[in-house]
Amino acid sequence: MSDKNQKKFIAVVDENQTDKINEIAEQLKKEGAKIDQVLSFTGIITGSTPNLQKLNKVDGVKSVEEDRENYAL
Repeated sequence: MSDKNQKKFIAVVDENQTDKINEIAEQLKKEGAKIDQVLSFTGIITGSTPNLQKLNKVDGVKSVEEDRENYAL
């Protein structure tokens, strides 16, 4: 799959599931995501995927948002 189809994302893990963050990251991979970082302390997983909506359905994921780059003027 081409990188053009990939969208960077930030996934927030449910605060009651942070002890399972590595397993949740594996589930995200099974849904087609490429994982860049797993930040256990904050409950954040970053990566890229062609389909953000599929990631919201993974157990333990509270929310998924597209990661946008912001630039100062």
